[in-house]
Amino acid sequence: MNPSDLYALKPRIKADMEAQEAREAEALRKSLEEVKTAYEFFLSHDYDSEVAIALTDIALDNIVEE
Repeated sequence: MNPSDLYALKPRIKADMEAQEAREAEALRKSLEEVKTAYEFFLSHDYDSEVAIALTDIALDNIVEE
């Protein structure tokens, strides 16, 4: 592989990195939406915010373990 080959790879590497970042950002958005949904569920069942946070944490831990 010569220097011009490496230079030609630069756009591909950049595109691959951007695609990876986009996938990670989407996974984070999905995770945050799940947290929000769980938290709102517990709030809607008349738990105060501290209890709702704790229950959300427990629920998400159980999901991750499965």
